Amino acid sequence: EIASLSKDNKKDKAMVSLKVARKYLKMKANTGAEATIIPFKLYKELTKKPLQKIHQPLKGWLAVKAINPKGCVRLPTQYKGKEINFAFLEVDGDFTPLLSCDACLDLKFLSL
Repeated sequence: EIASLSKDNKKDKAMVSLKVARKYLKMKANTGAEATIIPFKLYKELTKKPLQKIHQPLKGWLAVKAINPKGCVRLPTQYKGKEINFAFLEVDGDFTPLLSCDACLDLKFLSL
């Protein structure tokens, strides 16, 4: 399991409120993540758009085994008046949605 996906992380550390497909979500800004990830259950609440197949498993730095996403979907994401269509990977599980490093840069949470 990817460490960032486990429930025991500190709840409010690096949390950001975003509007994704007309619904406000709290997401964890994860500067080490290469993908933006949401639970599959949340995907079903957000949209009826079909998932695109993805064949690349996810593997975290300390992960014991790879996680296979169910798919990917692009969703409009708004923050402070800025809207970007981000690719979200859908994964089974109960976890706080993760915002990738690139998404953090695009939304100006982070600068290099």
